[in-house]
Amino acid sequence: MLNTNFIQLQFKDHLDNVGLSYSDGNLSQDEIIEESNYYPFGLKQKGYNVDVVGGNSLAQNWKFNGMELSQELGLETYDFGARNYDAALGRWMNIDPLAETSRRFSPYTYALDNPIYFIDPDGMEAIPAAGGGAGSSSGGSGSLGSAMMGFGDITEDKIANSAFGAGSVNTKSFSTPGATGGGNSQNSTSKNSYFEDKDLKIAKKLKQGAIDKINDYEGKISGFNKTLENKTLSIKNINIIKAKITDLKGGVSELNKFIVGINELIKSPQKFTYVSISGNKGFISLSDNNTVQIKYISGFGSGNKYHETVHAIQYVEGVMIFNNEGILDHVLRYRISNEVRAYMIHYMMNRGSLPGIGKNPAPVNIIGVDYWFRKYKPDSDIRKN
Repeated sequence: MLNTNFIQLQFKDHLDNVGLSYSDGNLSQDEIIEESNYYPFGLKQKGYNVDVVGGNSLAQNWKFNGMELSQELGLETYDFGARNYDAALGRWMNIDPLAETSRRFSPYTYALDNPIYFIDPDGMEAIPAAGGGAGSSSGGSGSLGSAMMGFGDITEDKIANSAFGAGSVNTKSFSTPGATGGGNSQNSTSKNSYFEDKDLKIAKKLKQGAIDKINDYEGKISGFNKTLENKTLSIKNINIIKAKITDLKGGVSELNKFIVGINELIKSPQKFTYVSISGNKGFISLSDNNTVQIKYISGFGSGNKYHETVHAIQYVEGVMIFNNEGILDHVLRYRISNEVRAYMIHYMMNRGSLPGIGKNPAPVNIIGVDYWFRKYKPDSDIRKN
């Protein structure tokens, strides 16, 4: 038996998975209490994990993503706060309370079906795990949740703090696709050796444009909320205003994801460069010296530059890959959602740049971009792997 008077410590990875519980007591005995290895969606692997009698059974309930495993009635679901999660299915047991901000995915999908890169700190919304501060489910001052939901004015410092772990309990240093470690760095846009000055300047300008757009949307949301206080509004007008608020909140969420993504792009050890081209379609290619070339159409304003930058972010996230010709293509299952995400940012940052197709008009709101692309965009225009 282990000494009952000891401190139980836990070792966590970059996803906050508790991989090892061990004691800090009697050094003459084996200190490992429990070892846990997980499949990507959280089911604990069996057959070779160390599991010693003793320890703190209450503390050992915290496992996948650092969440509590509820074993009542044999259900074995994880309590994330807002929802319960079944690791055996890789699905939530409850509908997404913020389903309107992730319309491209099922409200029961965990971590956007990419649990290696994304986590869900409180069951509300998936965010990139890279950065080392997303493990808190409290939604405190260092939580990305407040920035993703658009509480208060969004500033570059707030995005850096929320996305990269200010106020985080756990201090971690790790590598992910496109990340260079140093998870507690708040200076997420510092100069590094992988971005040339001219390209870093473009990336920072795109990021600032997204921050400015968020502040614009937040101001409009505030104005609409004040309008709703007017008791003389008709039911029709109330519904119209509420629809506009929902649309703008969806835009705020997408723009915040873009900002987090471009921070990761800037930190990436992969070299990126922006290249202005002519023609009617931008794309991303890999040069002979292994530089990722973000080729945008110069005559399309800023919209196409944002569009192709989203695809570069998706490359870092692992949902786009280079084909045999050195052209960035979609991982097949993400090809629609990737393009919709890119076109949404494209639309918000350069309204009017998405054309009508035939007799079908261009989208008139953010939600409409999804419908516009899925219904009217020819399949031949979707780069696919």
